[in-house]
This record gives sequence, structure tokens and C-alpha cells, in this order.
Amino acid sequence: MSQYFRNYKRKFPGDFYYYGVASHAFYDVLMWLQKTNPKANPNIVLPVFIPAKLYRVVLAAGYKPKFYDPTINCSVNINEVESLIDDETQAVFCVHYFGIPAPVIDLKRVTERNKIILIEDCAHTLMAEFRGMELGTIGDAILFSTRKMLQLPAGGFLILNCEHAGFKPSYKKRVKSLYTACKGGKTRIKQLYNKITKGADPLALAWIPRTSQIDVNEKHYFTIKKISWLNKAYLKTVNLEKVIRKRRENYNYVLNGIKELDYLNIISGPVQYNLIKEAGSHYYLREGITPYSLPVSLPKKLRDYVRYRLCEIGIGCGAGWPEAPFGQDEFSNTKYFSECLLELPIHQGMNHHQLKNMVEFLKGLPNKVEHNLTKNLESESLEGVH
Repeated sequence: MSQYFRNYKRKFPGDFYYYGVASHAFYDVLMWLQKTNPKANPNIVLPVFIPAKLYRVVLAAGYKPKFYDPTINCSVNINEVESLIDDETQAVFCVHYFGIPAPVIDLKRVTERNKIILIEDCAHTLMAEFRGMELGTIGDAILFSTRKMLQLPAGGFLILNCEHAGFKPSYKKRVKSLYTACKGGKTRIKQLYNKITKGADPLALAWIPRTSQIDVNEKHYFTIKKISWLNKAYLKTVNLEKVIRKRRENYNYVLNGIKELDYLNIISGPVQYNLIKEAGSHYYLREGITPYSLPVSLPKKLRDYVRYRLCEIGIGCGAGWPEAPFGQDEFSNTKYFSECLLELPIHQGMNHHQLKNMVEFLKGLPNKVEHNLTKNLESESLEGVH
């Protein structure tokens, strides 16, 4: 039986709240915590490897961030997190990076012991589990992004599994359904274009996300929005099992195409998580994991070269959040990610031709590097690439 979103939401014990984007839900949770249990100087413990927009949310809510460095395999040092908690801490925030589960059960014990809440960021995963438990059922406040995982124009939702008397979304506006329709239409047209061109990009439509910036001394604020009527209606019809199956198939295809390449490192979480299984010469993502992307790390000077050259052949790749750690270079793991991490796209909108082109490019890269980069890689101009 297919798993549609309207049925999936029944798996969670808490209440659902729909938002225009997931970060707006994060803001409302922080404001509710401070209203319910005021602190003179509230803080939140969270990883420094985050997008600038989440940093802005923390500042807009009047909180001080107390940053911890994620581990080099995108997990969490539990002792480091607990050492940052003090009497002014309202919550701990954790991220399931790229679909790799964070140790939420251990973090939940920490937050319970310190009588604060755990905010679980599931923006990079959906219908996934950790130690047999569904991600999104463990934390107290859960953020999901339908924009990221379901390729919708906007949309996110919040689940509150904890006692949340007095919580109320602070919506000021609603995302317009016309905007949703236009953005969704463009996405579908681009997917058709990629299918017709067999992954080629003669119109140069592929693009690289811009790096966000933040001035911590500015006054930050947000206009909290509801999800559009069209987005909410469409969301209820999405076959999640089909989406997840496609993401996993794409991940496994790319994984097996690049697994022997020694110039890049596949990031798959702590060894004990055993996320990648082996069957003969074939590798695959274990059951219960829904990936957002396939993250790899490359030498610092090579990452941006690969990223821009993939864009030239029609493959737009993210790079985590290059703006982190926001000038705080003592966070060595996040500094490394900001300079060396590349997210290979494996979402359901990718067709086989695009995946094949990406794998073939990466396989042929050592020869390209030897031919083009050995003399002047550092100074190569990347101007004109969008």
C-alpha cells in the first residue's frame, strides 16, 4: 500500500503546524519557549555548520547561539553538547545532515536531564529511522521541509511532541498559491527539458546556489508565513514511498559509480551507523535511510573546480553552507566542510541521463585535473558561470 502524506502525518504523536518555510517554524518555537519560561539572556546550543538564515532566526528571536562543531562524519559529540548547556539554555538543536541520522536518542537523554527541549531538524530527511525509531518522533519540536525533500516550491511543517500549552503560530501572511503554481510549473518544465535533452544543458539553465551572508550586528526580523493553499492541497496527494524509492535508487547508482574514486571521500556517517552495506561488488544504502543528497569531500582547491564544471554540464550541486563557521575558524570540522564538501544531487527530479553524466564526469576527472589544473588550479577564473 502506497504511503501518502495524508497518512504519513498520523504516525507522529504531536500536533502539526504548516508554514511557508521550516525556518519560520523554528522562530516561533524559540519565541514560544522564551514566553513560556523567560530567561534573562536565553541561548540555544546548536551546530555551527548551519545556513546563515538559521543563524538569523536565532538572533531575530533574541537568543545567543552557543555553537558546537559537528564531527567529521556529520554526527555529534554528546559531551561537547552537554558542556555548553547552562541555566540560560532553552533548547538543543540537532541536524540530520544530508539524511544521515544524528544521535537523537542520546541527545534526548541530555535535554531531559537538563530540563530543556530538543529541536530536531529533519529538513534533510523524511520517512527515516534511527535505531528502529522514526525520525521526528524522538525530539520535542521537529522541523520538516517539503521544499527540500519533496521538490515543492515552498513549504514546511512543525511537529510538537512535547507539552505546548500556549503555542500559536505567529503567521502574518500566506504564501500565494499563484507563486506556488508558477514555481512548481518551472520545476516541471525544467525536468521535462532535462529529459528531452538527455541531461545536456544547451540553454545553460543549471545554477549554483549563492552563498548567504550575515551581519551579526544587524537587527534581524522575519515575517512568518503560512503555507499556500495550493501547496498544502498538493502535499496531501504526494506518494512518499515513490519519492523515497527514487531518491534511494539514485543514491545507490551514484554511490556505485564513484565508490572507487580515491580523490574524493564519501561521507556516510559514523562507522557504527553502518549506513552503507555491501553485497558482493555492489554497495547500497541500508533500509530506513532517506537521503537528501550524496555528500562527498574533495581537496580544498578541487571542490569549487568540480562544482563549477558540473554546472557547465547541467548539474547544479550544493556545497553545504560555505558561509559557516561565520569567521570562527576554531571550529575545524565545519571549516573543513565549508571548503571541501560537495553535495551530489540524487533527488527525484534527476533523470538517468543526468546521473550518468555526473558519474562519467567524476570518473574522468583525474585526467582533466592532470591536464588542466596542475599548473594553475588556484588562479583559474570561474567568471561567467552562474
